[in-house]
Amino acid sequence: MNGFESLTPNQRQAAEIIVKNAVDRRVDKKIKKLTQSEIGEMLDDPVSDRTIRNWNKDPLFLAYIEALSLHRVRRAMPDFVGVLVANLEHGQNLSTKQLELIAKIGQWLPEENSSASSQLGVSVGHKDIEARIKQLEEKSKQEDVGTIIRVKDGGAD
Repeated sequence: MNGFESLTPNQRQAAEIIVKNAVDRRVDKKIKKLTQSEIGEMLDDPVSDRTIRNWNKDPLFLAYIEALSLHRVRRAMPDFVGVLVANLEHGQNLSTKQLELIAKIGQWLPEENSSASSQLGVSVGHKDIEARIKQLEEKSKQEDVGTIIRVKDGGAD
């Protein structure tokens, strides 16, 4: 996890506990959310709940939690693909919003207005597509105006 070297071993361990607890709670409903005191007590070098609370205000600590969380999502990619393929092959109803959310979280979709390219026989980015749509809309408006003028003049197509 590059860029997180300035976090202490305790901070890294606390972040790992937080992410693991969040995942474990979803898998097993009997597992409860750990309190900041409990997290602090679980560390190799225990700290107070106040210290955990302060760490939760630290952008680098929060970025590390985010990086660990994204790592967990990416590790689940084979399962995600397995469910998707199985549902597609068996004609089961898929929730597009749910799949899109998972794909966004896993950063498997290009961001809006990014210059990431898509393969459609030609490599184009989102900005290129948006510019082309604008051109087509303008052309359509001009054609509509031309048709209206011809109709008023009695020369409809």
